[in-house]
Order: sequence, then structure tokens, then C-alpha cells
Amino acid sequence: MSNFIPQNLQRPILVLSVLTLFGGTAFAQHSNLATTPSSTKSIVGVLSDYSLSNGGNAFINDGDLYLNKNFLNNGDHNFTIGTSLSYMNFVGTSQQIVQGTGFTNVFDLKIDNPTVSDAIELDQNITVNGEADFTDGIVGADDAINGLMIFAQNAKAINMSDQSYVDGRVQKVGNTAFDFPIGDSDGTLFKYRRASIGAPTDPADAFTARYFLENSNAMYDHGSRDFDVTLIDDAEYWVITRDVGTSNPTVTLTLDDETTPANISATPNAVTIVRWNGTLWVNEGGIYNPSTKEIATTPSDYGVFTLGHKLDTTTQSDVFNVITLKEDGLNDSWVIPILDLNADNEVKLYNRWGVLVFQQEDYVNNSANAFTGYSDGRATLSRKEKLPTGTYYYSIQYLDSNNVSQEKGGWLYIINNTNNK
Repeated sequence: MSNFIPQNLQRPILVLSVLTLFGGTAFAQHSNLATTPSSTKSIVGVLSDYSLSNGGNAFINDGDLYLNKNFLNNGDHNFTIGTSLSYMNFVGTSQQIVQGTGFTNVFDLKIDNPTVSDAIELDQNITVNGEADFTDGIVGADDAINGLMIFAQNAKAINMSDQSYVDGRVQKVGNTAFDFPIGDSDGTLFKYRRASIGAPTDPADAFTARYFLENSNAMYDHGSRDFDVTLIDDAEYWVITRDVGTSNPTVTLTLDDETTPANISATPNAVTIVRWNGTLWVNEGGIYNPSTKEIATTPSDYGVFTLGHKLDTTTQSDVFNVITLKEDGLNDSWVIPILDLNADNEVKLYNRWGVLVFQQEDYVNNSANAFTGYSDGRATLSRKEKLPTGTYYYSIQYLDSNNVSQEKGGWLYIINNTNNK
């Protein structure tokens, strides 16, 4: 029994298989483990498939239950409220499938199965009330309807790593802060990539999170983004939904050298959290800590999140902020002094609605390609038509003298008091 039960526990041990219970063949399916509570001093090890169908009487596990094979729950699995000695342990050496129509409620859960991919396949929900200990093995929880790992009020996950996490959906219920034990794989790289939320306001509030190690552009167009989003992570994203309640807890995401593109972390001051709002990517802000590689923000809403870059909107002495369209030789074109030393650049200008009205690569001051107030982008105005008076927003990207990509952003005020509007 040393393959599935700790040697140092001095409690009564019950090893269940069809051989010991029914005189049949060992390691075949075992049904109806019990209809009365197990003792808080007992250890129950099931070497065969465990099928629970108890005619409506819940199996109450107040001891240690070690499962080596599949778990089919068409009954109910529960524990006595107030106990702190109820454990369900998945300790197989091949994939273990959890399925059925019953309710699986556990206090403590342990994942300790060294199978490389999806050691535990959840086709039925499991609710954790105490701790979920991710010792070894990945939990597959990607069923579209069921297969959800749920953490109740005050429950938490511990010991997550690249070898043990949930590949799929995790839900947290309650008003405590929570680290989602989520990750994903591209077939060769297996990564734990948590997302965290702050404490919601109500014990009934519920949030669900999942991580995807793939480019979000196929489903959420990176070309559709607000003017102050200059770069979007094209290798990973998170989905965090608010299922119950109206709380607005903070969201914390992390950068990782193996999954996050290098161009995201190359400019720490520009790192931000971006969210798909159903139409375009918007900047949700955030404070980035390079030492911990964490960034946190209170988003305006929930849904699809990833990392990105924001415009540097601090006032810049190296960008002139006003041009006039009188063509009198004074402020007729937009002068950007910083680009005199950085010819490898791209300049974009947007109107107040985020529509691109001017775009130019390798911008040169006082040249034919300098901006003189005419629309030359994806604007609703005709090309080569002078833009109306108003405030516009710019994004300037360039390579500095050290060949490092830099970004600047801010506002440009256009004064058009000519007759050509």
C-alpha cells in the first residue's frame, strides 16, 4: 500500500477493490463505497475505479480518501461541516477521469499524479472548501459546461508550479483575495501563469479565470485598439469573468520570460494591462513592478485581458504641441525635435474618437512627409483634407541611439482658421 498511502499515518486503513469486497477480480470497478460517514480516523484507499451511486444518500468522507483510478460520481460526495480532517487525494500513475452527475464537495484536495499531460481530467465540477495542494500533475478543466474547479469562501490553492496547475476554468466564490492556479501548454511548454483578484465585497460574489498560451489576435483583433494602446501581447491572454455580484476587485497579471514577448518587458514604463471591450482593446492601466514582474489594476470591466504598452503621455519638451494651418510660414508643420536624431521612426495621429488621421514612417521635420494638418489616414474625412480645429493625440515610436525601441505619446492642438475646412 505504500504506493498510495503515507507510511507514517497510524490510523485504521481500508483498502478497497472488488477482490476485498466482493470476491471478484482485483482492480476492477468498485461501486457504492459507503452510505454512512467514514471515521475521522480512517484512511480509505481505492485501487480500482471508484463509482459512487448511492441512491440519494451522500457519501460523507471525514477521513482520507486515496483514489488511484477514475472517479464516477452519480451520487453525492460530501464531508461533515466543521471538520478539518477530510481529504480527497488523486494519487494515480495514469490519467484519472472525474465524471458523473453527482455533487463532489471536498474539504482538502491533493493532486499527486506524475502523468505528463492532464493527469486529472475534470468532466464534473469539484468544489474545494479548504486547500487544494498541487503537488504534481496537471488538472484538465476545459469542458465547456462542466469540469470546473470551484473554490468556496476562504478556500485557497497552494504549491502550484509548471508541473501542477489547472489547464482550464477555475472559479472563486467569496469575498477573499485569490490566486487562480491556472496555466496552459502549447504541447511542449507547460506553464503555470496565475492571475489574481483582490477581495470582492460580498461573500456570494464569484469570478472565473482561465489562461491561454496562444495569440489572442485570431479572436480579438489586435488592429482594433484605442489610440493609447501601442502594443499588445501576441503570445498569451487571460479570461477573467465576473459571474455573480457587482464588485470591482483589482486584477493582477504577471510577465514571464518564457511566455511573454520580449518587446513587452523591454520598456517597463510602458507596460500596462489591456482589455477587449467587445469592439477594441482598451488601456486599463496598472502599476508594473519589474522586480516581481507583476502588474495590478482595477479594471473598468472584466473579460479578456492581456499585457500591452501604453502611450507615454507626460509632457515632452522634444515634441511641439501646436500647429496652425494658415500657411503663413509660422507653425505650418508639426516639428518633432527628438526625431532629428532618430530617423527610424513611425508617427501616428488620432482624433478624439480614436480614428487614425495621419501615419508616417521615417518622419522628417520640415520635409515633404511632415504633417501639415491634412488628413492622411483611416479617417472619416477625405484624404488630403485639412483637419478641423481641435485636440488630437499622437503616438511616436522610434529606435534610440542604443537601438532600443522607445514610445512617446501626448496631444497636439491644431488651429484651423482658414477657409479650407
